[in-house]
Amino acid sequence: MDPAYLVVLAVKLAILTFYIGVLVYALPLPFSTVKRWGPQLLWDGVLALFLATIYAILYSTSNRLALMLGGSWTLFNLWYSAALSVSLNLKMVIAALTAIPEVARLAGPVYAVALPLDRAATLAILFLTTLAGIAELVYNYGLVLVAFGVVLYATPFRITRGAGAWLIAFILVFSIGLQTLPLFISSFASKPQTPEVTVDYRLLKVRVESSRGDPIAYGVLVLMDSSGRVIASYMVDGGGYAKSKYLEGGMVMMPASEVYAYIEFDGVLFPLKPRPLRAQEYSNGQEVVVRAPHIIISKYPLILAYSSVTDFEVVDGGSWFAITSYLNLGDFIEIRYPKYCNLNITSNYVMASGEWAWRGVNGVYSKLNAGSAGVYEVMVQINGCSQPHLPSDEGLQDYVERLSEELKFIDVNLLKAFILYYLTVPTIYVFMLFLATGALARILGGRDRVPVRVA
Repeated sequence: MDPAYLVVLAVKLAILTFYIGVLVYALPLPFSTVKRWGPQLLWDGVLALFLATIYAILYSTSNRLALMLGGSWTLFNLWYSAALSVSLNLKMVIAALTAIPEVARLAGPVYAVALPLDRAATLAILFLTTLAGIAELVYNYGLVLVAFGVVLYATPFRITRGAGAWLIAFILVFSIGLQTLPLFISSFASKPQTPEVTVDYRLLKVRVESSRGDPIAYGVLVLMDSSGRVIASYMVDGGGYAKSKYLEGGMVMMPASEVYAYIEFDGVLFPLKPRPLRAQEYSNGQEVVVRAPHIIISKYPLILAYSSVTDFEVVDGGSWFAITSYLNLGDFIEIRYPKYCNLNITSNYVMASGEWAWRGVNGVYSKLNAGSAGVYEVMVQINGCSQPHLPSDEGLQDYVERLSEELKFIDVNLLKAFILYYLTVPTIYVFMLFLATGALARILGGRDRVPVRVA
């Protein structure tokens, strides 16, 4: 709606009010009640005409006054965006905490604070949304609403004068008040510190296999980020599935982002494919198969054959296996097994030997290093194993634990600071603005209140 059209209408109504006053004043009527309307209508017409003349100046002055006080719409929008982002992030973090009972049990006291904080975040979102609606009216339609308020103000016999005065006062007060709201809040409260926490995750079944599809039983699945920092690590069971210390159903928790998967086995760390592993592409409950292309064969218990190359031939006879591969200078084939197993390893080339220790398991290895390019063969006979000694799971980091650690910033102090900064102080300030609106409306000539009589 064009404010110029509204102002022309207001001017016409003001002139109409004035001439009605002249008419009432000039009528030869002996009724004092009617005659009192004459000077009142004259004054109302003049005042309405004056407001119609300066309506744009009033609106412009309110914005200038806000700038003089240090506020601006840019400052308000920055505060609003930050406040809404913090509230939504808290809702997401708390949803992650409460979605999995195991996380809630690990979080302990955090869980007791989470529900009140969740409700406070919900109230903050509702309050901020309402405040955004008011700001939208004042910023985009403020001039139009002031002009419309003048139209209501100029209506003869003060039929809508109170509404017009209140609408004009509302736009002027909130135009100043909303732009300076962040300044008021920062004077009485400090912004609560809420660190960035990744709460998006997937619950997946992860199976680890060798290049031939053998389960890499009792290895350790290690998940790293792009910088090489360990995000989580899980023990792999006899079927090749990663297992969590907390989750049931064969599920493990993984961050819904790109991770790089490795299998730690017999003291060696092998990269796994796909690489990188994008957990966000899978649905909760889905099975994911990751393979180690360099692991030639994996047999229970902890018997391993691997190579620096990924092109080889394998003949597996159960209690024996044979490996044939073309190696260049510097390539190798290595066999590793625990000391409680008895293996007979032969080759068409001399093999080096040594010992290894990994997670409480001691073992030996035989390594064939290619002295020149050619075809190399390794034959392994498994003569038997005594009582297996499986690797320790000490030091493994379940992603459930990591998530609960990151959620420890949720405490009573955060709850108090959040309510004070995003609810209490802004609500008091907005209430003050409404009181100021009512006071200014009365100064402009609006009615004080609607009288209520009880007979």
